[in-house]
Amino acid sequence: MGRVFVLFALSLCVLLLVATGPALAHVDSKDAFPVANGLEVAADHTSNEVHPSVEVTTEERAVSSMHLEPEVVQLLPMSSEQAKLFDLIRSSTNLDSAYAKLKPNIPKITAIRGHNALRKARSFFVSDHLSAYHRFAQEIHGKHADAEAIKDLELHYGSKVLALSLCQARMWRKGPAHKAAVALEDAQFEKWLAGGRNPGDIIKVKLGVEDPDKLEGLEKLVKDGLDRYVEKKEKTQNDAKLLQ
Repeated sequence: MGRVFVLFALSLCVLLLVATGPALAHVDSKDAFPVANGLEVAADHTSNEVHPSVEVTTEERAVSSMHLEPEVVQLLPMSSEQAKLFDLIRSSTNLDSAYAKLKPNIPKITAIRGHNALRKARSFFVSDHLSAYHRFAQEIHGKHADAEAIKDLELHYGSKVLALSLCQARMWRKGPAHKAAVALEDAQFEKWLAGGRNPGDIIKVKLGVEDPDKLEGLEKLVKDGLDRYVEKKEKTQNDAKLLQ
């Protein structure tokens, strides 16, 4: 009787192994991470975390940085090559650290005139916020020359960087960043309006795109600023006419 029971148990084990063998062999490699510290961890396909074995480039890390504003993230792929000059992408949340890295290069930047100097200044500006750019401008022109500094380095851009500066400046209520933005806005709009430019065209020039669908939320921020500026200027001009 005992011998029959043992044979029955062995047969049952064989049947179980035959039944479960193919299922165990069919485990997809993508459903598990490599063994780490002796433990195999199931992959969470809903997670946004990057596995340690995956190499992430500077550009990818910068674009995926959640602490940056959406507008900044949009511009990082465009500026990543220039930003490497000063290794500022990783310092975008620490203005003091970023400025410290840039400061030794300021003599080189000011010694080069023309587009090269503007590109290098832009790489710093895109990598950080307007307040950091303001420090850079002050270093070149002096602490009480906001308008001159802005005109010298910013009026030539006519690009996404200018639009970004205006959008970011609206988040500030006081301080040097706000003052610099006001000087930039007035100087740039005066230049464009004096040339008879249409405010709608200014948006396209500033953002560097022709397709309105690509502007997303940035278009509204810039357009609202343009509308307010034009309305303010027209009111000022009308008031001046009434006084004549």
